[in-house]
Amino acid sequence: MKIVNKLISGDGLSQKQMQLADDGAYIESAYFNLDEHVFCISSQVGCPLGCSFCASGSAGFFRNLRAVEIVQQVENIIISIAPLEYKKLLFSFTGSGEPLLNYSEVMAAAGFLCEKYDNPRITISTTGVAPDLIRKLARELPGRQVQLHLSLHAPDDELRCKLMPNAGNIAPALDALEFFAKERRVTPKVNYVLIKGVNDSREQAIELAKLLQSRNVIAKLGRLNPFSGYLPSEQFQMFEEVLSSYGVKSTRFASIGTDIWSGCGQLRCHLKDHPLPVLYNVD
Repeated sequence: MKIVNKLISGDGLSQKQMQLADDGAYIESAYFNLDEHVFCISSQVGCPLGCSFCASGSAGFFRNLRAVEIVQQVENIIISIAPLEYKKLLFSFTGSGEPLLNYSEVMAAAGFLCEKYDNPRITISTTGVAPDLIRKLARELPGRQVQLHLSLHAPDDELRCKLMPNAGNIAPALDALEFFAKERRVTPKVNYVLIKGVNDSREQAIELAKLLQSRNVIAKLGRLNPFSGYLPSEQFQMFEEVLSSYGVKSTRFASIGTDIWSGCGQLRCHLKDHPLPVLYNVD
């Protein structure tokens, strides 16, 4: 694995790296210089889930990354931005791919990173496609700071199937998330990207609130990063008010680095038409 090109955002806080594997596969990952050093790690080359608002899924699926490749992906970034100012490290499996569909390799890589670096945090983002593995994850990496984010994006199975055709049903995923919360004594987040005219009505806000009101989760309301014709919604305040009225805590999330297509749902946007994509220019 080696970095063959990178983009740097206008504010200097974000980088997106294109890395080349030995077999010619291209992997995109990102780094964000925030309160922590945040590494957005890809676990697969592409993604098999085909979510309609995400560039990674729309680019197709090629293969799983091996643990050694995941680790090298991170270490290449660290070398490229050295020296690191002293801050905590967050290794976030929120890049291309569904981490739970490459479970053993992701866990091996996460374990190695936890041993090598000083008490980093680990975040796993999943669609909930494998509820049994969410339960298994609850007991992995004991003594480490492991957080789980469930990408929901719809309050009912019918709409979710249209947006995320291979992600599975909501109830089993939420039940597994609740198990994770109890086992690890954390409060997981449920990601919900607001899409104009698709999942942002008051009725859908109420349905989401009823879905989450009895569960120990935080609704993480995100701004859509346009990619496939969908438009971002501005209904954040209405959703927050509805959720709060049902006793559901919420927070807002807006991606940075969108000028270099390193925001949520944007990795592999440069690559979507190219199985072995053309390099983009840094200059």
